Amino acid sequence: MAQPNLYGAGTNSDDLQRTAFSERKKEEAAQEGPKPDKKLMAQYRREIERYTRATEKWREDGKQIEDLYLDEDRNASSMRRYALLWANVETLKPAIYAKVPTIECSRRYKDRDPVARTAAELIERATNTSFELYNVDETFQMVRDDRLLPGRGVAWVRYEADIEQYEDDEPGDDDAVVPGLPGGPDLEADAEPKMLERLAGERVVVDHVQWTEFGHNVCGTWNDAWLVWRAVYKTRDEVEDRFGKEMADRLTYDAKVPANVSDRVNGEISGENADEFCRIYELWDKRRNLTSWMTEGLRDEFIESGKPPINFSGFFPCPKPCYATKTSRSLIPRPDYIYYRDQAKEINDLTDKIANMMAWLIIKGFIPGGPSRVTDALEEVIREKSNKELFVEIEDYTGWSERGGVGKLIDWLPLDMVITAIQAAITARNQLIQDVFQITGISDILRGQTDPSETLGAQELKAQTGSRRLKNAKDEVARFCRDVGRLCAEVIAEKFEPETIAEMTGYRYVPTPIAPMGGNVVAMPGATQPPAPMANPMEPQNGANMTFDDRVIELLRNDRLRSFRIDIETDSTGQADENADKQQAMEFMGVAGQFMEKATAAVQAAPETAELMGEMLMHAIRRFRAGRTLEESIEKTFGAIAAKVQAAAQQQPQPTPEQIKAQADAEMSRQKMAIDQQNHDQQMQADAARTNADLALKNAQLAQIHAQTEQQLTEHLARMAEMDRKMQLISAESAARTAAARQPQSAQVQ
Repeated sequence: MAQPNLYGAGTNSDDLQRTAFSERKKEEAAQEGPKPDKKLMAQYRREIERYTRATEKWREDGKQIEDLYLDEDRNASSMRRYALLWANVETLKPAIYAKVPTIECSRRYKDRDPVARTAAELIERATNTSFELYNVDETFQMVRDDRLLPGRGVAWVRYEADIEQYEDDEPGDDDAVVPGLPGGPDLEADAEPKMLERLAGERVVVDHVQWTEFGHNVCGTWNDAWLVWRAVYKTRDEVEDRFGKEMADRLTYDAKVPANVSDRVNGEISGENADEFCRIYELWDKRRNLTSWMTEGLRDEFIESGKPPINFSGFFPCPKPCYATKTSRSLIPRPDYIYYRDQAKEINDLTDKIANMMAWLIIKGFIPGGPSRVTDALEEVIREKSNKELFVEIEDYTGWSERGGVGKLIDWLPLDMVITAIQAAITARNQLIQDVFQITGISDILRGQTDPSETLGAQELKAQTGSRRLKNAKDEVARFCRDVGRLCAEVIAEKFEPETIAEMTGYRYVPTPIAPMGGNVVAMPGATQPPAPMANPMEPQNGANMTFDDRVIELLRNDRLRSFRIDIETDSTGQADENADKQQAMEFMGVAGQFMEKATAAVQAAPETAELMGEMLMHAIRRFRAGRTLEESIEKTFGAIAAKVQAAAQQQPQPTPEQIKAQADAEMSRQKMAIDQQNHDQQMQADAARTNADLALKNAQLAQIHAQTEQQLTEHLARMAEMDRKMQLISAESAARTAAARQPQSAQVQ
């Protein structure tokens, strides 16, 4: 009988216990390996010393900047200051990071891959749940502050598992033990209960690493880094709990905790040993695939050394730090404050001078001395503070008038020069502040200062300019948050048990039965018969399909497949834009609504197009973030339609061979009749064409005869008219001759 698969958890507490034990065994096996020698330790110490020397100036500048930001370097004799650094940092904080990012996991190629889709949904939910439960937002805020002040923020991702012990009340039960595991070296019952271990809880933790306690080998780019480390401060109890009592007794606890770490450590540790810490270096060596812990008090050997507990894709448990300004020559950053430090010092000098000159703005007047009625009255008026009397009596009013009144009796201390100097200092300081704004890119629109006469376009232009200046810082913080999210997703995918993932995501884990070499499916010892594997999400189900099986777990455990099929990103870390979210939702609803209306009509006309319409719709919806939650429901809907069409096709009776032959003969007869009808139609068309041609010819001939007849008739009528004209002429001539003949006869008669 083949050994059961102990990698994935079963369905009860016994299976969970076996999984925790196997996981611990794998970790213990990973710790085994060749012990590093003194030469390697010496190399690590040299790298730490080289890094310390290379970053000495940067660490000094960073400490001064932090003290200036917190106003901790001020004493009683310090001059007045203008809190420019604090104001700039507080303005930039919400501009580059305002809320914890949301991890967005999706299929890399947006194709139809139910297993990858379920795996992406599990990773996304589990990672976002971890971010909320374990206060990752505070870590990101501290990384942001380190980025804005000393110029570099670092975080460290680690896995924590709680293993609890319990008594095995039935050590001889075959269903509760497995040979070779705790409680089951043999199958004989033992009267004494045995202590077993099981997994009580697990989590992924993102620690903030103080910028002074992190280091790497000196190099120009992050790709060239092969060694990273962080320094942690542990008490004797913590060392004993982590490395054992024997190692805890060999270490020394005299480390001086830095000021930026002491508050956190002393807040967690109390008692007599609150200040007794051991400084331990945790080193990750990419070249040797080695993780080691060492301290200054133990010079000859490592505290612990072995294979990494987690196989990160980039090897290091920390992403590339969130940097301020740097070049490709070095990974040592330059804080932003350095670039306007000179202007800030001049602003502080002017602020102190303005404060000193403001102390000189006191009205002083000089009056005549000695006993005099005029002088006494004047001094009485000056010293009177109540201002209740409107008129003051002067006994020697004549002498008062002869002396010129108040204008001649008091000489005021001139303040014009002081006021002019103060105004000039304020103007110079304002110009320096504007210079700082130009250097840092903090425009007046970001501070809410604007000119009422400016147009909306001018204000939007200034806002866009400020956004462009901040884009690099925002992108760097967003990149860092994305990398941390990817590391957390790797820990969850590789280390978390399926039951833990199911509890965090709301899904239900359905383990796949284990098949031995013979092919028969058997269940794990002590486990009940598991239900059927995860159904195809495209098939209609009763209720939501919130299950996953070992196919999804296999994809999550496989680094290569997971990176190929799943993409992990984050949304914006800036202020949420509700209008943009609404616009995206409306755009999605518009696209989906229009297509659904047309697709419904197409499916009603041709049901066989249901699957095509579904694929076309999913191709568009997968591009929208808002459509991911509806993706499964839409697939189910169109899957149900396609299944209904297939079922209707299957319900139709299958024809017999005789029916098929008869249908073929009928089809041939129909085709022959169609051909004959087509030939007949063509013959009829040809006959009609010839008839039409004959009629056209005859009509042309008749038209020609008619035209000739008309022409002859016209010519005949013309000749008749000519003859009539000639007859009229002849008649006229005859009448004229007759008249001429009668005229002489008349004359003779007379």
